Amino acid sequence: MAVSLPTTRLGQTDMHLTRVGFGAWAIGGGGWTFAWGNQDDTESIGAIRKAVESGVNWIDTAAAAGTDLLATTAGWNPGGATPVSLSYAAIPLTAGKQVTSVTLPTVGPAVGQNVPSMHIFSLTVGSPAQEAAGAPGAASYYDEARKDCVGTAAGTASKVWYTVADGTLSDVYAPTIDNTDVKSLDPIVTGPGFTDLQPRDMTYTVASLGGTGMACQVTALDSARHFKLVTDFITDPAAEAVVMRISLVPLPGAPQGLAVYLRFNPLLNGHGGGGSGNAGGESATIVATPRGPIPLSYSTNSFTEAVNRDYATPIYAALASDGAFKKIETGFEGTASDGLSELDASGALTSTAPNASNGNVVQTVQLGLQNGSATVALGFGGTAQNAFGAAQAASQAPFAATYAAYQAGWQAYDAHLLPPGGAGKHAKVSARDAAAVNSAEVRWAGVWAPANASATTTSNAPPPLKRASKPP
Repeated sequence: MAVSLPTTRLGQTDMHLTRVGFGAWAIGGGGWTFAWGNQDDTESIGAIRKAVESGVNWIDTAAAAGTDLLATTAGWNPGGATPVSLSYAAIPLTAGKQVTSVTLPTVGPAVGQNVPSMHIFSLTVGSPAQEAAGAPGAASYYDEARKDCVGTAAGTASKVWYTVADGTLSDVYAPTIDNTDVKSLDPIVTGPGFTDLQPRDMTYTVASLGGTGMACQVTALDSARHFKLVTDFITDPAAEAVVMRISLVPLPGAPQGLAVYLRFNPLLNGHGGGGSGNAGGESATIVATPRGPIPLSYSTNSFTEAVNRDYATPIYAALASDGAFKKIETGFEGTASDGLSELDASGALTSTAPNASNGNVVQTVQLGLQNGSATVALGFGGTAQNAFGAAQAASQAPFAATYAAYQAGWQAYDAHLLPPGGAGKHAKVSARDAAAVNSAEVRWAGVWAPANASATTTSNAPPPLKRASKPP
């Protein structure tokens, strides 16, 4: 006997959906990228019937585009007067083969009697994209703990904390400070007969920008090839994004034809898969946007390596630039499909498969420099759309404006700090920070910032602690 459940209006449409729906991902069966294994169709049909009898009036079939189909024979029926017969089919798709029409088997006319029409979402018919070779890739691991820089915006609108290690972007924590999402984002410079990976083939120095201790500049030098690469690091105060201004500076004697790439190795929710165990593998793809294609990596795993909890929420990371990327490649770390492997071998990105699923993924992009520079943003979100939005908005904004807002936030915070309290006091501490310390509610562990304007990487001693806490 069908029952009624409370409904809510979907946006500005005329659809009123129950607040509980039916998730049909698992009943797609086995043998495809996001499969949960073979399923008993009789049990699947029974589950659908039970959902309908319980009052559910919509079904979500999305696992990934172009995988399975769930539809109604009666079609869209906003009035709900016509009984609905559900139809379901798992459609095996082959890469490069276009699916143009599908005949759906009928589950039965009794399903849906005296209940509103089912609203079917995420119905996609198309060609699945090719998968990169080499799955699941080499085993993932955390980046080194010795950090050159740490920073975050002063406000609470941006819940992203960045670090720099070995001169390149290292652990980035989002949406909480205990959840790392990045292994590394390494610049690569190619030229006639060479490929230089910054942490492997260049030396570097680190400087603090602007006096707040929260912005960082890395200058990487290749003295043999006669160029340097200068990268400024901040976060967007208004979005969950790390923003970098990258400049290629040819020196006297530099060869012609220099190109700059970025190689992103995510570690979403603190795990990256790969190796024989492949625990917590991630996935990556290339997504078309009005501003050109951009790389997207994501993890929908429900566990995390954060020490104070045993759960995680889905997280997505998108990389965008103020200019269109000239080339994007997706692959698996340490294999032939890894962009670094391709650049080392031939000086070019050669793989064309846009997808890498369930492993230790890497994505490599060639920057489209404008006057030798590019503004690049790595955005995060709980959905792909949020990650795209953060990355694209942050990369399109003038870097000077974002930098000014970032520094102004910390300058305003510093202005409210108490003056030194006398002999033996080595840092200014606000009354609010003191209260937070006393109540064990400090959210921000601090930033290591160079004491001088510039610091080299030869010292093993950490720079002095510059800031005690992030304001709530």
